[in-house]
Amino acid sequence: MLKKIIYNLTLAALTSFIWWQLYSAQFLQYDLNFGQLISVFLISIVFTIVGIVLLVKKVQIVRANLVLSIAFLIVNSPVTIFLVVMHYHTIFGVQLDAG
Repeated sequence: MLKKIIYNLTLAALTSFIWWQLYSAQFLQYDLNFGQLISVFLISIVFTIVGIVLLVKKVQIVRANLVLSIAFLIVNSPVTIFLVVMHYHTIFGVQLDAG
């Protein structure tokens, strides 16, 4: 039970961190905002790889929360992050500073 709560809170914290970093990039200067977006993309790659490995290894806590795990992988996948960055203006309503 405690493992499940910790797993769920960890996924929620990671999702919040990734999306907060995406959102807050609009308030930074050109070099910093694109650096932050690149770092978020790299973080999403790492967590996607870790999530897929855990799913393939059939780790019990991941299997017990399969829907949540798959939703996490979809919401924080590198493809999703890439699409958000490419359509940043549409999603967040602001244009990133172009320098």
